[in-house]
Amino acid sequence: MNENGIGKAIGVILAVPLALLIGFWVLTNPTGAISGLSMMMTLFIGLVALVNPRMGLLLLVPQVLYVDEIKRLAVSYGVASYSTVYEVLLGPILTMSLLNAGYLASVCLGQKRITRAAVWWYAGVLVITAIFMATSTGSFQSRAQLVINTCIYMTLIPLILAYFSDIDEGMKLLKWQVVWAIPSALWGIQQYYHGLSPMEIDYAKTGLSVVHYQQVLGFAVPRSFGFFGTTTAFAVVSIYGALCLHLLRKSKDGKFGYFLMTVIYIWAIVASRQRTILMIIPMIAVCSYFFYSPGRTLFFYFTGFGLFVTGVIFSNSLLHGGLSKIDSAIESDSAWGREVLKVGTFSDRLKGWTRLRKASTYSLMGTAKATDRSDRVVVYTDEDYSHDAINSILKNAGVLGLLGVFAVLGGLLTTLHRSVYRLKNPQQRRVACFLLATPAMVSFLSVAGGNILAVNPINITLWTFLGIFLVVVQTRPSEGGEAA
Repeated sequence: MNENGIGKAIGVILAVPLALLIGFWVLTNPTGAISGLSMMMTLFIGLVALVNPRMGLLLLVPQVLYVDEIKRLAVSYGVASYSTVYEVLLGPILTMSLLNAGYLASVCLGQKRITRAAVWWYAGVLVITAIFMATSTGSFQSRAQLVINTCIYMTLIPLILAYFSDIDEGMKLLKWQVVWAIPSALWGIQQYYHGLSPMEIDYAKTGLSVVHYQQVLGFAVPRSFGFFGTTTAFAVVSIYGALCLHLLRKSKDGKFGYFLMTVIYIWAIVASRQRTILMIIPMIAVCSYFFYSPGRTLFFYFTGFGLFVTGVIFSNSLLHGGLSKIDSAIESDSAWGREVLKVGTFSDRLKGWTRLRKASTYSLMGTAKATDRSDRVVVYTDEDYSHDAINSILKNAGVLGLLGVFAVLGGLLTTLHRSVYRLKNPQQRRVACFLLATPAMVSFLSVAGGNILAVNPINITLWTFLGIFLVVVQTRPSEGGEAA
């Protein structure tokens, strides 16, 4: 027997008891077999991420996209407890941590180099983490979960820049996400026509997720959410739909595949029955157009700021009668139109905007007490109710905190826009505008209407777009202009 045969025989002999050991551990897991299998998958993906971060980035995508569905399965066919939920939800967080550890290890071993910009980005993530902890509300545990889900995915930026060297490689990562999300979009369409499955309703009844409980049991006909955790997370189908439209227009090959995926995602957008999701593709198109030149960009920001100020000024009028008049004007006879073509639910945002008209809202260091931030649950009828990031920062960090956040955002946006204007190749600049428009649009929605940066898989999609945008602006036209 040659050496290869001996090696294979030894491999088989070792694999059998190892498989039995893993199977026994999974089946006897205290919180259930599915939770145990999830932890085993996390261990495998984490080891790959540590040894081969590029492959780990690819494996991270399905893990993030389907972590909430795995969570529901683990609770339904295992132990209905927070321990089960945490065991599953920790998977992507551990993978992200090991991805960064693998990258830093390759830097120490001389296999990769780390740029000064990457060092500054990691330092910035730490600062942003501190700011989010200081300005968010709720218990320490809930704030930590919010901050981790928001900030750890920011480290995708240096990882993408290190392991995806040109535009074509970067776009493959986005295409990988689009393909993996197709089953979830199709399931959301199925939910629209046939309703939620008994397992999904039973999971909501456990109360392990307050938001999911409200979204599923708070409506006579719950909205679609696919395999994601909430109807808010289902907004990612609009982002992927916009990307498919972009690829359908720009790509020379595979147009039928992009057309088919575009149809599926637009169908899922309609099936979502959510106004914000319907608006995302047009908003991305508008941002892409206005980000092309300095004049257009200035006009865009001045107009957006003016519209926001106008909304704040007339928020009281809109809240007390204005929205109902608009609903009457756009009333539809169809069941879909009666639910989607109405603006009354915008009252949550307007209630917060009315606070911005009051002098008592503004203080130097914030008005919220420590007990309010950690223990008190604010409901719609409370005077200090709000649903946007601006009010949250004002309550917890005051005017100084708000100015600090705006200064950081303003500096970051200025740097990003200038990098677009430096691109001389028109095609490359248009691709950069599209890639920047998506994270910019999501950030605008978060500031004005409520933080969605911590929602899976919107967070991974947002930072992937921004990371590939940076790949585009750093690529020479002769190398990547045509590929763009």
